[in-house]
Amino acid sequence: SFAYLEISADKWSFSSELILSLALGISFYNKTFDSCNHFSQKKHSRSEVWDGSSEKPNIYLYPEETTQVHVTIKPNGKITQSDPEYNSGWDVQIEPNGMIEDKYTFLFYEADVKYTIPDKGWNVKSTNLESFLEKTLTKYGLCTQEIADFLEYWTERLPESSHYLIYPFANDELENICPISINPKPDNILRLWFLFEPAQSATGIRNPVIPKFDRTGFDVVEWGGILKDE
Repeated sequence: SFAYLEISADKWSFSSELILSLALGISFYNKTFDSCNHFSQKKHSRSEVWDGSSEKPNIYLYPEETTQVHVTIKPNGKITQSDPEYNSGWDVQIEPNGMIEDKYTFLFYEADVKYTIPDKGWNVKSTNLESFLEKTLTKYGLCTQEIADFLEYWTERLPESSHYLIYPFANDELENICPISINPKPDNILRLWFLFEPAQSATGIRNPVIPKFDRTGFDVVEWGGILKDE
C-alpha cells in the first residue's frame, strides 16, 4: 500500500454568440458558464458498439414559404414510434413558422439504434444540469422553443445522479446512426443528440468544440437523446 497527494484543477468555459432564431424570433446573449472540475478520465472502448434507444428525436423544419416536404430516416436499427405516422416517410406541408399540416410543430420518432461512445463530452454536476443544457443548446444554435421542448423532456427523464457524462452526436456522427433525407434540400441542417451517462464523481473528460450553425434560408433542426444503460 502507499499514500499520495494529488492536486489538479481544470476550468473550462464558453460564451454563446448572438444568434437570431427563426420560428419564434428570439436573440440570444453573451454569457459565461463554468462546469465542474475534472479529475481522472473515465475509460470507454471507442470500438465497442452499444445498443440504445434514441428517445424523442424531434425534427423542426422552417421553409421560407409554404412547402410540401418529404422526409425519410434510416436508423441502423428500427423505428419504434412516430407522430405523425412514418410509414415509408413523411410527406407533409410545412409553413414558414414551422407548423406541419396545421397540427404539429415537429416530426417525432423514436428508434432502436447502435452507437459507439464519442471521445469528447462534458461532465456536469446535477445541480448545474438545466443551466448547462440551456446554455449549450443555445451555443449550438437552437431557438427558445426547441430548447424548452428539450428541457421539458430530459430534465424529467434522467435518473437521479450526482453527475452526468454528456456526449454529443452531431450531423456527421448521426449520419452513421440514423441517416436523414429531406426533399427539397434545406439550406442548413443541425442534428444533435446527447448521450447521457449517470456518473458518481467529477470524472475528467475532454470537451468538444461546438460548431457554429447559421439559421438562414430553409433551416432544419433535430434534437434527441440516448440514456446509456450500464
